[in-house]
Amino acid sequence: MCERDPGMPGWPDYPRGGQEPGAANDLTFCKDWSQRTCCGRPQTDFIRGQLYHLLQVQNTDCRDLWATVGCSVCDPLWGTATPPLLCASLANRLYAACREEFFIGDDQTSLLIPCRERDAVCSRLGDWASGGAEMAGLMGFRVGELRGTEECYSGAPPRRAVQKGQTDKGRGSRDKNKRKGEKHGTGEKTEEPNYKPKPEVVAVTAAAGLGVILVLYLIQNQMKRYWEEQRRVATIRAILEKRKEEVEARKRLQEQYTAAAASSPADTNAEPQ
Repeated sequence: MCERDPGMPGWPDYPRGGQEPGAANDLTFCKDWSQRTCCGRPQTDFIRGQLYHLLQVQNTDCRDLWATVGCSVCDPLWGTATPPLLCASLANRLYAACREEFFIGDDQTSLLIPCRERDAVCSRLGDWASGGAEMAGLMGFRVGELRGTEECYSGAPPRRAVQKGQTDKGRGSRDKNKRKGEKHGTGEKTEEPNYKPKPEVVAVTAAAGLGVILVLYLIQNQMKRYWEEQRRVATIRAILEKRKEEVEARKRLQEQYTAAAASSPADTNAEPQ
C-alpha cells in the first residue's frame, strides 16, 4: 500500500495514500512511472519547482540527475517503503555533477534544496557535504548498496509489463526463425529493434530548451528591476547624504553663532575701560 507521504519533510502527501499503486494521468513530470505509481500532480509539481531553480545553471548533468533522484518518490517500490533508498552510485554521481553548484537549507524543512532567486546567502554543495551519502541525507533520502536481491533506486526507468502470451509468442518466433536460418545455412538472425528515445525524454529536452529561454527572459527582467532598484537606492542615499551635510553645516553655523553671542557681552563691557 502507498504510504501517506514520501517520508521527507515538506513533500506533499501521496494522493493514493493507503491504496495500492496505480495508473496516474495527472503527472507533470516523472511520466515514466505513470502506469504504476503512488505519485500524483502534487509530487511532480514539487519536483518541477526545484528543477526551475536549476534551469538557470549551465550544468545540465546536475539538473538531469537532480530530476532523476527526485523521481525516485514516484517509483512504486519506494512509495510503499518511504523514504526512498538511493543507490550509493547514483548519490555519488549526483554529488560529482552538482558539487560546484549553489544550494541552501530550506528554512521550513531544513532539507538541502537548489539556491533560489530570493535566497541571499547560498553555498556550494561541496561546502555542504563531503560525499554522496552525506548529501543524500541532507536531501532527506537514505543511501544503500545494490547487492543481490537488495533493492535501491538506481535511476533506471521502470520495466514495462508485457502479457505473458505475447512474451512467449515473440520469443518462440525469434527462436524458430533462428533455428530455420541455421538449418538452411543462411546464418541469418533476427535483429532487435533499434533504440528510440523515450517520448518523455524528448519532451523534457524540448521543455528544458523553452524553460531556459523563459528563465533567461525572467532573469533579464529581474536584473532590470534589480538595477532600477539599485539606482533608486543610490538616489535616495545621495539625497540623505546631502541632507546630512546640510544639517551638519547648519549645526556648525549654530555653534559659531552661539559662540559669538556668548562672547559679545564681554567685549562690550571692556570698551569703556
